[in-house]
Amino acid sequence: MSDRFREWISVALTGVTGEAGVAAAVFFRDELPLSRSVARILGFCILYGGMALFLWAALHLKGAISGGMSPRLNRLVVGGPFRVVRHPVYVAMAIALIGASIVTRSAFGLLAVALLFLPAEIHRAKREKRALEEKFGNSWKEYAVRTGFFFPRFGRGHPA
Repeated sequence: MSDRFREWISVALTGVTGEAGVAAAVFFRDELPLSRSVARILGFCILYGGMALFLWAALHLKGAISGGMSPRLNRLVVGGPFRVVRHPVYVAMAIALIGASIVTRSAFGLLAVALLFLPAEIHRAKREKRALEEKFGNSWKEYAVRTGFFFPRFGRGHPA
């Protein structure tokens, strides 16, 4: 199997599992023990927070956000949300899907995010890591030591 095909599979898997999360949230709703008004307020805050993080990360990637995993820039992006996590776009998508599941009060939506989407995103991020490490070498390795994978890394090695 070629690397290009493996990349396509990883990208497609992310799309399919993201859509599964949305479908689960839409078709299996009203299971969470939250009032509709609380679920809407909380869920939309989380959903829009995820969308804001996505836009912030996309602005730092400039025109290089493409859906693919191969780095399109000739420089390593380490500013903005990339300062604290290596994959803020993936984190943002997960946060938005969690928010959508809360808006619809869908336990199945939350399960789909946890059991389908997050594993697909982790797999994709690990494949992307190889491409970034190959292109940026020691710069990537030093950056990876300072930043968290999906969650911020605080303490030693993290810039204040």
